[in-house]
Formats: sequence, structure tokens, C-alpha cells
Amino acid sequence: MHGDTEGDVDLIHAECRIVVRNPNGEAVKEHALVNGSHSGALAHLAHADGPHSICVHCEPQGWFTRHKMRWSIAFDILGVGFMGAASPDPAKLASMAAFKGAQSGIELLLSRLTAISSENDYEKTFEAQFVKTSDAVNVDIAAFRLMEIVLISGITLFQIAHLSKFFQTACVGALPCMPMFKRSVA
Repeated sequence: MHGDTEGDVDLIHAECRIVVRNPNGEAVKEHALVNGSHSGALAHLAHADGPHSICVHCEPQGWFTRHKMRWSIAFDILGVGFMGAASPDPAKLASMAAFKGAQSGIELLLSRLTAISSENDYEKTFEAQFVKTSDAVNVDIAAFRLMEIVLISGITLFQIAHLSKFFQTACVGALPCMPMFKRSVA
């Protein structure tokens, strides 16, 4: 069986699936049509003789939305009971290469997920190390600022004390306005 679908509207708004049922009415094969895979080949090997039914179900994803879709399905029936005069076109038959494409796509997706996961782990460890280093630098800067304030205050007090002693011992008569000026009583 070979199925090609052509939609008048974008299939983003509808979820469609193809269901193959055996003569007993049991679903033996189900294929979901997702975005980007609305054309291709689907193969089914019947295990029982009799009429098989193929159903196409489309459910809209939005409220009160009804979209008309155009479907084109071609069947290539092979087997013991095949009575066709012309042989089927091998280019249109489902092949292992079509399935390998899907498998390689899944493997590519898994490798991308692994790469994203490892990149996320690296970013988490790098961020944790950065936060730890940043906190350590901030503590060092705060300690340096505190030490700087203590040293500047000590030097300022030292200079004020020595300057006041200098003015007291120098006893400059021209500076009677200074608070440290002592008038001598004679």
C-alpha cells in the first residue's frame, strides 16, 4: 500500500491518522500524520485473507474549526491473489530506505537531545562555580574596604593628634583663634 496525501490547508491545525483494520475489525496498523510528514509511504503485510479497511481520521485542534482536506491515496496490492496485468512501480513501493530515514531522524534527534542535556549540565556547573567565585571576591572586597576604612581613620587620628601637639608646643602668637591656644598668665 502506498499513500500520498495532499492537503488544501496546513495540517498544523488538524491531527490526522491512518488506521488499517483486519477482517475482524481489529486495528492492526496505525500511522499518525504529524507536521512535515503529510506525504510518504506506508506498508502493511496482511496476515489474514479478507477485506481490510483503511480509515483516515482527522480531528481539528481548534474550537469550531472545520477544514476541508484533499486526500490522494494510491494502493499497490501485492501477493498471491494479485491479478493485475501491469507490475507495480518499484519506485513507489515502501522500502527499507524510507524507514531508515525515519530511524536516522530519530537518532539525530536523540543526539541533539544528548548534546543539549550535556550543554545544560555544563552551564549549571559553570554558573555554580561563577557564583561561588563571585561571592568569594565580594567578601574579599568587603574585607579590604573595611581594612581601608580602619587604616584611613587611624592615620587621620594620628595626624590630628600630632598636629595639635605641634601647635601646642610651637605656641605661635599669631594664632590666638586656635582652640588649642593657651594664654600664658604672667
